Amino acid sequence: MADGGATSMIMLVTALIISSISSVVLINSWAGIADVMDEQGRKAEADSATKVSLAGDTMNVGYVTGSKTITLYFQNSGTNTLDSDSADMGIYVAGEAVSIASTTVVSGVADWYEGELLKVVGTHAGAANANDDEVMISLTVRSLPINGVIGSDTLNEVVRLDV
Repeated sequence: MADGGATSMIMLVTALIISSISSVVLINSWAGIADVMDEQGRKAEADSATKVSLAGDTMNVGYVTGSKTITLYFQNSGTNTLDSDSADMGIYVAGEAVSIASTTVVSGVADWYEGELLKVVGTHAGAANANDDEVMISLTVRSLPINGVIGSDTLNEVVRLDV
């Protein structure tokens, strides 16, 4: 009977060691999952506060046929400050990428704050459009980083060109 007690004790200690190791692995895995969920929550929050809308008359958008130059106005309709750097936004006219010549915050402030208008002038390489052509404008913007998280928004709008 003495051997049975020692064997049982060894088995008990072995089981406790194995369960401890398993607990550590599970806790570390759960911590990783919680971190990912927290990051996704902060990204979703940043995306919901990042909004852009087309400003002005959508049926009368300035367009120059010869140079294929388009002038658009966008409003920061979210609560996050948006990045007005042309390198950090993408604009498409009728599916053709626009080469942005200039971006200017209309009020003259340094950043594209909530409620501010941004004037964008650019050209595209596609076929020239005619007066009263209706084209799809697509714009993707992103916010300035807030606590290390950048929000983004995409706008798709049909506009009529005024040549």
